[in-house]
This record gives sequence, structure tokens and C-alpha cells, in this order.
Amino acid sequence: MQLGKTQTVTATATSGLTVTYSSSDNNFLTVDANGKITAVGIGRAIITASQAGNYKYNAASITKEYTVWNKNTPIFTPNGFNEANVCHLKVGDKVTLEVLNVSDGLSGDFKVNTDNNILGITRNGNTITIEALNAGTADAIFTQTENYDIFGAEKKYQFSVSKINNTLAIASSSYTKYVDDEIKNIISSMNSDAAITTSSSDATIAYYDVTKNKIFIPNSEAKSFSSQAITITIAQAETYKYTAAEKTITLTVNKYTPTFTWNAGNATYYYLSSIPNIFSTTNPDCQYTIVSDHEQVAKVIDNTLHIYNVEETANITVTQEENYKWYGKTETYTITPANPNN
Repeated sequence: MQLGKTQTVTATATSGLTVTYSSSDNNFLTVDANGKITAVGIGRAIITASQAGNYKYNAASITKEYTVWNKNTPIFTPNGFNEANVCHLKVGDKVTLEVLNVSDGLSGDFKVNTDNNILGITRNGNTITIEALNAGTADAIFTQTENYDIFGAEKKYQFSVSKINNTLAIASSSYTKYVDDEIKNIISSMNSDAAITTSSSDATIAYYDVTKNKIFIPNSEAKSFSSQAITITIAQAETYKYTAAEKTITLTVNKYTPTFTWNAGNATYYYLSSIPNIFSTTNPDCQYTIVSDHEQVAKVIDNTLHIYNVEETANITVTQEENYKWYGKTETYTITPANPNN
């Protein structure tokens, strides 16, 4: 008998005499005059039904042994979630469920039923760990089948698992740079382990290097442009754990503009004079040409201006061609020679 339970036994005698009941140990079982037995303590006791006998009938009795036991009630204590509400987790999150008075393991009399693709469930002693494996929804149903010492019980918990938001971040979404520049530390932070993919609207002018986390601006095909807008995308694909992410960088690429210097300053151009080092440019990469439209008046030889005639003027035109890094430029200087005798 289970502790605290009662049951009634009925014994009759063919003699018709009164039957009385007794317990061998009232610490475990008690019995009243009507044969009602009450289990009051865990242990064993014998219930005896007797008739005393009389002048005609002998005394007689019958016995039955009882074992009093107590069943345990399963106890489930979830940490941070409950049966009434859906438990929201991110992939990789873990929650625990403490259990008492249940069978060992996670099979047999005590078992769990769930979608193993979404939830991973392990047990260590009285602690059950529920881990979010993949995005989706799943129920975790824990069932204790009643047996000789444990009451039956069932608990159902609902879970919704979502992916972790990708935190891919870039230092800036807009730059203005020159050819041959580089921009360091483009990606400032990220949490996903997904591979980085990248694209450029014109990779010959500018592109992102994943391994170096830099943008390079080579203009490798020496394209001609005045100011070029390049769009660079950096992305991570969705994984089982993280959402996808994409960042866009707008890069304005310029070339350098050379500065010409006509080194004559405010000097007077005198007939039959020469001025050395007449011209300089800030662009050291490109050759320049110097052409006079009236060489009988003035012309430049080895960067020295020679003045020949005072009767007319000459236009000296300096040209530097555009290359991959520098804009081209042309300037014209007018030479009006003066007679030193005037």
C-alpha cells in the first residue's frame, strides 16, 4: 500500500460469529472494526481477521501481509522559462531544467521528445541542459512514466530559436581618396564566422582586399577620368547561426592635379638673354613638352628659356599628359622680349 492510502477488507466466517481485525504493527498499518486499513508509516505489517469461536466452533483467523511505501512526485524547476510562455533563444544559447524524483537518464521511464535538429538536450545528474542548435520552433516534452516508486508526470516547454543578428560594421561608408592611396581597417567589427565576400563597381580603379582589410586604389588600367565614383560592397552570407549582412562603401577617386611654375617670375624678357630652370611641375611621374609657336622669338632648350628677337611675341605651351595617377594639364606663357638698350 502507498503511504496515506486506505482500503477496506472484508472477512466472513461460516460460523456467523463476529470477525475482528488487528494489525501486527500500528506504526505502519492501522485497522478499525470495519476492516478499514490505513497506511500510516513506511514498513511492513500483518493484518489479521479473527473469530473467537464458541461452544460449537473453534477459533479461526486469516492473515495478510502488507508493505507500505511512498511514491515520489516528480519536480521540474526551469531556469528562466516556464510552461505558460514560449522561451525565445538565439542559436548557441543554453538554458537549464532542474529535475527531482525522476528516473535516471533520458530514456526508459523518464524520457524527452523533441526536434533534435533544433534543440540539443543533455542530462548531468539532476540538471538538464537545453541548447539551441538551429533556428526554428520546437517543443521539449519530458515524460515520467509511473512506476513502483514514482508518480507519472509530463511537462511541455515551447521554444522559438532565431539566428543571431550579424553585427558586421565598417569604419565609414564614404571616402574621398586619390589614386595610389590605401584605406586601412575597413571592417571595424563582426561576430559571424562566415566568409567575407566583396565586389567593386570597377576593381581596376579600387577594390577591397579581404586578407589585409584594406581598400587599394591602383587604377591599374590607367583609366582616364575627372572624378570617379566607385561602389564597394562587403558581405557575409547567412549561416545556421548568424543572419546575413552587407555593407556598402561609396568611394570618390580623384587624380592629382599638377601645379606648374613658370620660374621667370616678374623678370623682364630681354633680347638675347637666357633664363635657366624656367619651368617646374609638381608631377614628377610624367614627361612634359614645351613648345614655342614662334621659335625665332623664343624657345626653351633643356629647360632654359632663350630670347632671340624683340620684334614679336612667342607663346610657350607646356603640356603634361594624363597618366594613371595624375590629371593632364596644359598652360601657355606669353613671351614679349624687351630691348635692353631701351
